[in-house]
Amino acid sequence: MAEHGYCHISTGDLFRAEVAKGTPEGQEMQRIMSEGALIPYQLTVKVLVNALKATPAKSYLIDGFPRAVDQAQHFEKIIGAPDTVLYFNTSEKLCIERCLERAKTSGRADDTEEIITKRIRTYNEHSKAVVELYKKRKLVVEVDGA
Repeated sequence: MAEHGYCHISTGDLFRAEVAKGTPEGQEMQRIMSEGALIPYQLTVKVLVNALKATPAKSYLIDGFPRAVDQAQHFEKIIGAPDTVLYFNTSEKLCIERCLERAKTSGRADDTEEIITKRIRTYNEHSKAVVELYKKRKLVVEVDGA
């Protein structure tokens, strides 16, 4: 991404780094992620804003965010609205297959079929609304994730 002028920040990587620190916040994040649930929006945005401050850039590609409308709204109050939202439209079946394949080498505790299924349920309950929010604003660029 750097060759295109973007600084890539993965919220999942940020969360795993917080967990690795062993702080009480990191332990809480680990518990939530192991359940396939969403990290509370205040904590998510705090960790993300800290990463943005630590890596100043003109443009960012923020991977895995926002996953709920409250995250989007809180982030926009602090930082501002996005210019573009990339939406990788992929079937649930293919998502599960890819995550299970990744599980063979990732070492991630949340790469089990049970947790992946919970994460998809969480996506359907929370994240679809984010896509719709940004579609109404004509900010979504949809990509065939297959």
